[in-house]
Amino acid sequence: MIYGLLQRVFRLLAYREENTPLYRAHAPLKIAALVIAWATLLHADTPQGVMAGLLYPLILHLASPRWLAKHAMVAAMLPTLFIGVAGAILSPYPPLSPEWGSRLVVLAARTYGLASATLITFATTSPPRLAGLLYRFPFAHDLVTLFYRVAPLTLGDLAEAMATQSMLGKPVHHTLIPLVLSSLRRAEGVAVSLQARGYRGGRRTRITGPGDPVWGLALLALSLASLALALLAG
Repeated sequence: MIYGLLQRVFRLLAYREENTPLYRAHAPLKIAALVIAWATLLHADTPQGVMAGLLYPLILHLASPRWLAKHAMVAAMLPTLFIGVAGAILSPYPPLSPEWGSRLVVLAARTYGLASATLITFATTSPPRLAGLLYRFPFAHDLVTLFYRVAPLTLGDLAEAMATQSMLGKPVHHTLIPLVLSSLRRAEGVAVSLQARGYRGGRRTRITGPGDPVWGLALLALSLASLALALLAG
């Protein structure tokens, strides 16, 4: 189960370009639409409001390639289950009461919407475009770039190590120390490479455009519509 989840997260982080409107959408506008979706779901406090707030994540699912929507759905279920179980146990309302059920639905739906919308948004935005948003801030720009270079490799190593340990019948947690050492060696190699290439501070140069503003505005409008429906639903 954990191996399969790691493989799905690996696929989400290992960016693969698709010729669809969602991939071509203007990156800053897409991020703005995500922020509005976050505000909508965090503000909604009733089942009706949260369901209205789920409209934008649902649109993202429908606009995504089938493989991406499937991976995002499965990956988003992990925090949803965790929050759902915690909410069911720690709820101040009596178990199985209407208030208990209503609060549980709100927490689970809100968590799923936040997780899935975030995963799909960043999985459909190329790393150069994300880094380009921060070209005025060298440290943040380089941090985003390095994350997208190192994180997929680390997750791939972890998934393979866990699968190997499981086949050998050994505890999975024994993979953590070798994985940490491997990640540190990889980070050191990246640092040496940057130093050899004359790494310096200062504003970075954009290597790609922000994307299609028409599709970005469409996503922003859909996110605002979801917000309006959530406010009307109360």
